[in-house]
Amino acid sequence: MKNLPERLIAALSLLLAMAPALADQVFNDDVIVQGNLCVGLDCVNGETFGDNLLKERGNNNRMALVDTSLSTAEVTISTDTTTVTGMLGDSWSLEGNERTNGGLNQFFFQQASEGTYPVLSNGSAIDYDCSMVTPGTPVGTLAEGVQAESEFCFPLTDRVVQRGLVLGRAATGGVAIGSNASAEDGSVALGNADLTRRLVHVAEGLAASDALVKGLMDEGVLVDRKRELAQLNDQLDMIEQRIDDVALFLYLREKNDDGGLFTAPLLLLPLLWTRRRRRALNPSA
Repeated sequence: MKNLPERLIAALSLLLAMAPALADQVFNDDVIVQGNLCVGLDCVNGETFGDNLLKERGNNNRMALVDTSLSTAEVTISTDTTTVTGMLGDSWSLEGNERTNGGLNQFFFQQASEGTYPVLSNGSAIDYDCSMVTPGTPVGTLAEGVQAESEFCFPLTDRVVQRGLVLGRAATGGVAIGSNASAEDGSVALGNADLTRRLVHVAEGLAASDALVKGLMDEGVLVDRKRELAQLNDQLDMIEQRIDDVALFLYLREKNDDGGLFTAPLLLLPLLWTRRRRRALNPSA
């Protein structure tokens, strides 16, 4: 019986030795992998790499590029029902498809906080009752400043994110450039329906499908249209002068013949209407 404690200690030592190591591994030297590398919970033994040297495999693929030398700034991101405020640095992250269920299947280049912060109700987030069943039953809304919750009554937290570039995955998928820009299929967006931006420093177009910049339009298309409009105005001025001459001639002749003044004013009415119309369309005429 005296050997029982020693045997128990030996057994416990063996169990501890067989248990997986949970501590982080720190290497103070270069780490060289002469082969391919798969990272993620879904990587398996015998992983197929194809032409890929590095693969991240999982249902939420993200990569953070953290610059620890730069200061951070407090940023607030708002939705229709919530706000989240956190420290957003000058670091970047790459994300393949959104993490949430039903999220966008797009590739994001974005600024993102390292940690998560409480998601707060703005006064309209749903309040769930999970005392009887789960998912919970909506019973109203949470007051402003109260931490929002999921339908299973778990407090919500999230990262602070500002997206810089979004790429759609479909063949006609769109591209969104700039924070809060919305990627629409078959288009390149610099903003969204409520936020517009200018595209600057664009070279003049060469091919038929190239964008037409304002400078080229001013120098080419508008110049031609202005020249044509000036020529048309000159022709109208000549026509009006002829009408003036004819009207004056008829007016004098009729007055000399019988002193009547009825026909001449009728002939002058089209001239007056034409001049009024031209001034309405072209105030400088």
